Amino acid sequence: MHRPSTKGDNLRPGGPLDVEALAAFVGVARERSFTRAAKAMSIPKSTLSKRVVALEARLGLRLLQRSTRAVQMTDAGRVLLERAGRLLADLEDAERAVLDHEGAPRGLVRLTAPALVTERLLGPVLLDLLRQWPSLSLNVVATDRIVDLIEEGFDVAVRTGSPSDSSLIARRLRPWSNVICASPAYVERFGAPREPDYLREHACIVFKPPAIDPVWSLRRGRRSASVPVRGRYTVSTQELALDAARAGLGIANLAEFLVEADVRRGALLPLLPRWTVPRGDLYLLYPSHRYMGSGARAVIEALTKHLAIRGRAPADRPRAG
Repeated sequence: MHRPSTKGDNLRPGGPLDVEALAAFVGVARERSFTRAAKAMSIPKSTLSKRVVALEARLGLRLLQRSTRAVQMTDAGRVLLERAGRLLADLEDAERAVLDHEGAPRGLVRLTAPALVTERLLGPVLLDLLRQWPSLSLNVVATDRIVDLIEEGFDVAVRTGSPSDSSLIARRLRPWSNVICASPAYVERFGAPREPDYLREHACIVFKPPAIDPVWSLRRGRRSASVPVRGRYTVSTQELALDAARAGLGIANLAEFLVEADVRRGALLPLLPRWTVPRGDLYLLYPSHRYMGSGARAVIEALTKHLAIRGRAPADRPRAG
């Protein structure tokens, strides 16, 4: 095995093993990149590099072969990775057990989610958590922007669609579907569309981002339909579209969880019942390469309990890169 240069007394083998240096090596070895490992571990790349160099000096062995394109493990590195990975997992379990023994969730948890999801789905759950655990603090950022959890220091995120960040654990909570609906007064006056294409003839309440042509996509088994819609009222939030639909101003395409109470009491009527308007799934995301405190675990467990599909336990799984 190749031994690195040990110029200077501080680079000679010997001295206690540094757990942070071991963690730095394991992170780089698993990610095969100093840059990706530094991002996943939320530490500067220069600090990560110094810790790995110090570990190699302590052992008197080269653990990683660096190049401009990739990082490869040496034979010594592969041996150390197998054992150090188990050691760090055991240490993390021990730390978690000690903190769990202390009892109540505590500390600050930063969470981000789309505004509509935060206000309509997460709010009551988070308020219950704060009432239940006085030592827990929450910093909730409601935004439709895709936030970099590691870079911006968030512990948990709720997102729609299919997450693509391979450094995060993704827990599927529930499907997200929309409902095509209108008020009884609108249907009585203008009738209900029998097929998706009939939507072209109706006044639709258009919810859309700027500069995006409004097209509603529907599914029925293997059939699909994409219908350009138009109307006199264009809005940037689903809450405004909901108000307009209640007032009988047109047909709206709204999140199912947003309109379910109105549908139950008859204030809105679902249209095109044989067609669905899928939007993807609702996911809970959190970093996989750093210790999770008792507060973050409490938030994740509470959101999973209240938002997941009943009778179907969601699984934690890292995203494929």
